[in-house]
Parts: sequence; structure tokens; C-alpha cells
Amino acid sequence: MTTWIDAAEVAASLGISLGLLRRMSRRKEYPELLHVTRGTYRVRRIDHEAWESARMTSAEMAREELQAERDRAALQENN
Repeated sequence: MTTWIDAAEVAASLGISLGLLRRMSRRKEYPELLHVTRGTYRVRRIDHEAWESARMTSAEMAREELQAERDRAALQENN
């Protein structure tokens, strides 16, 4: 059984507007939204969780890369 999440709640939790979430979905930057009724959209819970997990992994990788770059710069300054 597919579990759905209200897209307005997702947008609020991300701190963005529903319109931005819809644009992200159209540009394939976010999972597909199901248009239920006028102004109401839903997203599959599993798709949202997969997207969120990938987003966090990307952020962690970027953070680690930035830290490694800072470490290399500090080593060069000390030499």
C-alpha cells in the first residue's frame, strides 16, 4: 500500500512555498507530485524519504570536501 504525504506539509517542513516545490518537481529536482484537487498535491512517502536521504548525503559529502580543502590550505600555510 502506497503512503502519501501532503505536499504543503512537505514544503512547510523544508521552509519553501508549495509553488517552489511544484517547480522543483517539474524540473525533476524533486519526486513527482500527484495533483489531487484544486491546490492539493501529494507525494509518495518513500519517494520523499529517498530524495531527502540523497539530499543529506550530498550535503555531507560537500561538507567533507570543504573541510578537506581547508585542511590542505592550512598545511600549505604551515609549510
